[in-house]
Amino acid sequence: MKKIFSILFILLFTSNISFASTDSATGEVRKGYLGTLPDVTQRFDKQRSELAKPAFDNVPTFRDKNDLKPVPRDNPAYIDLIVKKQKLSPYTTDINDAIPLVESMIEAINHKLNIQKFVARVNAFNDWMTYFKQKYKDKPEAYYISFQKLVEIDFQSHYLATIKYESQLYNPYLPYGGEGAMYSPKSIAIQEKALLNELEKTLVILKEVN
Repeated sequence: MKKIFSILFILLFTSNISFASTDSATGEVRKGYLGTLPDVTQRFDKQRSELAKPAFDNVPTFRDKNDLKPVPRDNPAYIDLIVKKQKLSPYTTDINDAIPLVESMIEAINHKLNIQKFVARVNAFNDWMTYFKQKYKDKPEAYYISFQKLVEIDFQSHYLATIKYESQLYNPYLPYGGEGAMYSPKSIAIQEKALLNELEKTLVILKEVN
């Protein structure tokens, strides 16, 4: 037993570890670990330096911002093709093609163009409508009000162009009574006014399609 106490006594005086000591200035007894810790500051400073280092080098060939050309916002092609947020649907594109055809028939009636010019404009519209109806007849677009209005004026314009053309052929031979009444100037004027009214309504609807 004495041998064990002797060994412990020697260790306490030969080791750097101390569990209690007295402050020479204040006389206060300090407890706890009072040994010397290893200096790890340099090791952690090195790790922080390595973490802060970029994972890639600077690219010396990157263009200076002063060399970049300004965005061509005054260029119509840029505005139409790049900036535009949404592209036109195929249906809207077709409607845009229909608008000048409808306007041409309105112009023919308002300016009282001769029958040949009126019939030519109506035929151009009717031919386009053949393509248009075939393209959308089995699609949801066929239920749009714009589609329905175009179908209506397709029929009306074709009917008016037909009776106008035939009136030149048959008027000398048919009285304006009975079957010939449809070719009378009064009947044609009524049909013409009705078509003009529908053309103008349809044009407003077409211009609202987007």
